Amino acid sequence: MSFRIATAPRRIALGVGLLLLVASCARASANEEPIRIGVNLWVGYDLLEVAEDRGIFAAHGVDIEIVDFTSLSDVVSAYGRGQIDGMATSINEVLQVRSEGLRSPEIVLMTDYSAGADVIVAAPGIESLTDLAGRRVLVEPPLGSFILALALRTVGLSLEDVELVLVNQVEMPSVIAAGGADAAVGYPPVSIEIERDAGFTQIFTTAEVSGEVVDVVSLDASIVARHPEGVDALRMAWDDAIALLETDPQPTIQAMADREAIPVGEMEALLNEVELLDWAHQASQFEEGSVDLLCLHAAELMADLGLITDPTAAFGCASRDPR
Repeated sequence: MSFRIATAPRRIALGVGLLLLVASCARASANEEPIRIGVNLWVGYDLLEVAEDRGIFAAHGVDIEIVDFTSLSDVVSAYGRGQIDGMATSINEVLQVRSEGLRSPEIVLMTDYSAGADVIVAAPGIESLTDLAGRRVLVEPPLGSFILALALRTVGLSLEDVELVLVNQVEMPSVIAAGGADAAVGYPPVSIEIERDAGFTQIFTTAEVSGEVVDVVSLDASIVARHPEGVDALRMAWDDAIALLETDPQPTIQAMADREAIPVGEMEALLNEVELLDWAHQASQFEEGSVDLLCLHAAELMADLGLITDPTAAFGCASRDPR
């Protein structure tokens, strides 16, 4: 069984039995609050919950609590209110928060590139992106708007050529059922539900804009400054979770599918529609400033689209080792 995993040579991951043994011995200080990271359902984030459930974070001596939310919007709102310490989102949400000046998230890890998992699905009779002109399209901003803009640009259209309907991802099926949309920008499991129940079909996937949609874990700058060792541990735990997917795929995929409430076969298909990125592969990109450039590129495009007001939000987007 193979997956799209961008890896570099790395140490051999701890075995599951040893991980659990170490986890039982590695206790965070009773005086320390856990680092709470908000996530929603997305194939690129499922391994974070695997790392928590299997004791991988604890084995690396870091107390991380994965907090589930129903949508990206809910994750961002909770972070803005200070209810969580970090977020698993696309780069776009990080730039949105930084632009609005609510808090200062810093990207500490890239989890994946979307390589087909994000899709635009449309009602029967809409067969191409050009058919979207004048149509009602559901998006959850900023990511949905960003993907739609990238897609429309490939056929000479812009966001001004469609009627945007802003809605949380989880609300999309009910809006469509009520006749409130002609198309939607989504991702599994919601996009699968829309295709199955509403008869919508895919007219675009992120496989057509390779490398443009990047998912990340960001932590508040205050957390990065106070717990640099926690950042290191998070990165190493992520590598071990990816290694677990490679060396013990069946139970790992089953756990991921259970989290998404989809069949194992669908999860296996989804894993081929993202490119998972281990830390060993991306460490040099943080050191050499490539992640900063990635943020700047996204910020400039988002500013052009009117999705953020301050493209300088990209400056300092990627975490540097504070030690």
